[in-house]
Amino acid sequence: MTYQHPQIKSPGLAAVLSFLWGGLGQIYNGEIGKGLLIMFVQFINALLMLVLIGFFTWPIVWIWGIYDAYKTAERINAEAAMQAQQRMGMNTKVCPQCAERVPIEAKVCRYCGYQFETAQQPAMLPTNTAQAAEAQTQAETTPAPPAKAQTKTCPACLAEILADAKFCMHCGHRFDDEGVAAAGL
Repeated sequence: MTYQHPQIKSPGLAAVLSFLWGGLGQIYNGEIGKGLLIMFVQFINALLMLVLIGFFTWPIVWIWGIYDAYKTAERINAEAAMQAQQRMGMNTKVCPQCAERVPIEAKVCRYCGYQFETAQQPAMLPTNTAQAAEAQTQAETTPAPPAKAQTKTCPACLAEILADAKFCMHCGHRFDDEGVAAAGL
């Protein structure tokens, strides 16, 4: 099963397209049926201008179409952001020792050095209140990583890792202070 990334939509462009021609903004947002329906309704409103009621209905539908195109593009962008955040959570696992999130392929926790078993399934978030409280306590005692991450290269596997890591999360190589000083890192 392949996942298609939703395209980010410009709310301003959607509104301008609907301003120029009723329904174009909805078509731009991927709501083709709604866009064609608005175009059809505006055609009927243009015909109703012969009996004067179209002069009232046409601007109402036109303004609503502009607003709808703008809000729909914003909703599409919000859903795309939420899906991206969920995918990011699926690519990480929680260290059972320090409760920090690490990449799912990591063999060693970069924060505490915990060795993950190769056959182990990804750790899930705490499921009950006691586990959540314990994970929170452990997370509070663990120092946070630096705001601007500096990297270094693992001499064993040549992977880029954080400069303050005690272990390489790819191969498990242990960094000791004298080895790092000797390498000039």
